[in-house]
Amino acid sequence: MSAGGKKLHTSPPKPAQFTAKAAEAPAKPAVSGGSPEGLGATIAINAAHYDKLPYVSNPFPFSQPSRIGAIARLFGLAAVDPARARILEIGCASGGNIMPLAARYPQASVVGIDISAVQVEAGCARIAAHGLDNIKIHCASITDFEAAEGSFDYIICHGVFSWVPEPVRAAILAKTGRLLSPHGVADVSYNVLPGWRMRQALRDAMVLHAGLEHDPQNRVTRARWIMNFLKEHTNGSTLWGQVFQREADMVGRFADDYIAHEFLEGTNEPTTFTAFAYQAAAHGLAYLGDADVAQMIPENLPVATAASLREMCGGQVIAVEQYMDIVTGRTFRQSLLVRQTQAAQISRLLDPERLAGAHLIANRELKRQQRADGIALYADPAGRTISTNQGCVAQALNLLINKLPASIQMHEVLQHCSTVQEQDFVKGALTKMLQNGMIMLSTEALSCVPMVSEAPEASKLNRIDAERGTQAVNALHEGIQLGLVAHILMPHLDGTKRFDVLVQLVLQAIADGRLCLQRNGVNLSDGDDLAREAAAHVTAALRDMAHAGLLVA
Repeated sequence: MSAGGKKLHTSPPKPAQFTAKAAEAPAKPAVSGGSPEGLGATIAINAAHYDKLPYVSNPFPFSQPSRIGAIARLFGLAAVDPARARILEIGCASGGNIMPLAARYPQASVVGIDISAVQVEAGCARIAAHGLDNIKIHCASITDFEAAEGSFDYIICHGVFSWVPEPVRAAILAKTGRLLSPHGVADVSYNVLPGWRMRQALRDAMVLHAGLEHDPQNRVTRARWIMNFLKEHTNGSTLWGQVFQREADMVGRFADDYIAHEFLEGTNEPTTFTAFAYQAAAHGLAYLGDADVAQMIPENLPVATAASLREMCGGQVIAVEQYMDIVTGRTFRQSLLVRQTQAAQISRLLDPERLAGAHLIANRELKRQQRADGIALYADPAGRTISTNQGCVAQALNLLINKLPASIQMHEVLQHCSTVQEQDFVKGALTKMLQNGMIMLSTEALSCVPMVSEAPEASKLNRIDAERGTQAVNALHEGIQLGLVAHILMPHLDGTKRFDVLVQLVLQAIADGRLCLQRNGVNLSDGDDLAREAAAHVTAALRDMAHAGLLVA
């Protein structure tokens, strides 16, 4: 059936019972005055939700301590070497973000806490499988967690702050203020107003339609149905319809666990940046910057906009950041916090000389494009560009690209400069790339190689994890999904097996029925043909793994 060219949904999932209670956020008990009893009940309910539908526990690249520490140094502060740091993650799920850190830094001490017993149990099992003795994951709420004063050099709280009740938010900042070491840095992420307000309407519709169903998977199914319904049946010529259609289309691409916990949890309280900064200050914390430096720079906006913001805010950092959120409609932040005692030392002027000791990381898809007028243009997948007519700058950026996905230091980039002026040109170009997000900084070199060796090697973490799943973690702390052939090869990339041995592993997987190679939809069976095709696939898989930063020196 159709009407007005639109398909009618004749048999939607059974709707929720529309009572006054059903219109509220589901399963959200009252927390009377923040009483311990009410708060404990809320935490127990949230824990049950995560037990039933666990969050997929992934690494978060911007929370990598080497990147956080590099930003602290860029802004004039000292930062603890991650290799020997004490690291805490609040809301660590099964440890997908901190286990790679523990494996990477055997001399570091890593602690995670999470309220989901199911996820903590999974994390502990993975720790045991790796034999790591420098990481512990505890089933606890931050409200109950205790540690010695000034215990941690890096505190990570990603995807928690906006999704817990106010007493827990207060506890996160209070404990961070107490547990952060004198030169420590905390990374706290949260949903931001006013930008998230546009997404709130979609959340309201999803919660209303999902009702009080206790099974989180069923609630996600209902939420997806209402998103599709809204995309199809709201009036796209109105602002209301445009918001629903855009947001529903984007959110619909997310995984079930993300929808369940981002949109359907009983608590989702976005905040203004100003409110967050002042709440942090009340607990002895000062705003250092954003984990994504480019998000802090007004000059990445149109020239007139940046000038107006600077003039209107009179150089006040909190005001500039707040008005940038209003102008851009930003919905999410990753704020870096330090002890208030360090605030006076912070200098956010992007001084090229502060890049001298840092390791520079470019997007591994950064490409050079030669323009007809002879100008060298460099672009990344996000559409950010830099162009130059200076040969020394082009030579330096070509070197940066040739080193990918590995990092490079300033002295390496400057080695071909013959004059101080050429060095200044290169430093200026790299600073501009940092400002617009084309490069990032790290306190350490990335332990990956851009080329495939005769006997390629991957990290022990990834070799063991490949027996348990298909995701790996690269040197940039990014989650990388392995292809079929890469998944077969990964457990064997210990630096001792040459190419011909790896090809035989793929051929054995074909013989065992774990893999089949096809041409034009037909399985290959001829021995020589199969061997050639297997070799080609191994070559491609190794090349892709090197490009993704999964092969180490």
